[in-house]
Amino acid sequence: MTPCQPPAPACLPRPSLYVHGSAVRIRTLWGVILLLGGLWSPLAAEESEFRLIVTANQARVDGDFFVDLQMRTAEANPSPHWLHSLTLDVQHDSALAAYSDTCALNWALGPGYEASVSKLPGYYRVLVTANGISGSDAAWSVNSDWQRLVTLRWKIAAVSGSYKVAMLQDTDAAAYFIDAPPSDLT
Repeated sequence: MTPCQPPAPACLPRPSLYVHGSAVRIRTLWGVILLLGGLWSPLAAEESEFRLIVTANQARVDGDFFVDLQMRTAEANPSPHWLHSLTLDVQHDSALAAYSDTCALNWALGPGYEASVSKLPGYYRVLVTANGISGSDAAWSVNSDWQRLVTLRWKIAAVSGSYKVAMLQDTDAAAYFIDAPPSDLT
């Protein structure tokens, strides 16, 4: 004997992405959307290289310890780029203490950039954005030569033979304008 009532909605089969080849169409649609989104983006994420160079070490308690943060475009792409944004974390050990006032000196960036270094437990976070850049003449050009971006500084808390200062590889990133930055529209 068959029931005369249709099955309850909870018992109905759920629609599948694989019915009638719709999975291929959905993947193709997402691929097209991602491709178009990439074409409209005003930024390019390029390979960048960073390094830290010790520029001052007074080797005494309460002495200064300075490091230049330098960057360049990867050697595979030596053409210059205009910097749009950057983030980088620089870790330090307990033998170095964060400066009580500003921990960043000698920014190489021109006007129009918002740049900061946040003092966080055990590391500094370097952030740069080009929110106020009005044209290519104001943008900072990064090329295949090493260039100082900023000098980071610490006070020596304990004298040791060496001080651990290292960039965290998971958080370093730079983005560049694809074309010349936009001109002032006013």
